[in-house]
Amino acid sequence: MYKLLMKAFPNFYKGNSVYALYPFTVPKQMMQALKDLGQDSDFDDRRPFHKPLFSAQITSYHGVKKILQDHDNFHVPCEYLSSTRSRL
Repeated sequence: MYKLLMKAFPNFYKGNSVYALYPFTVPKQMMQALKDLGQDSDFDDRRPFHKPLFSAQITSYHGVKKILQDHDNFHVPCEYLSSTRSRL
């Protein structure tokens, strides 16, 4: 279930989230059980939330052009595939 949640909802859960690791339990009670075992500091009990990958908004042509020309900071993931297909 953990892997399913991590793949279905990327960037929502932290790797040590009680919500993802113990999905069919009540998080407060699970944290109490972990506290009794002395392991509560290893887990995160915050509710899942979406962490956006890129939070800046680009609103001008100049901004888009600058990002597309900055190959050091912004990579195109399909660039390698398109260049190898043209060689075939």
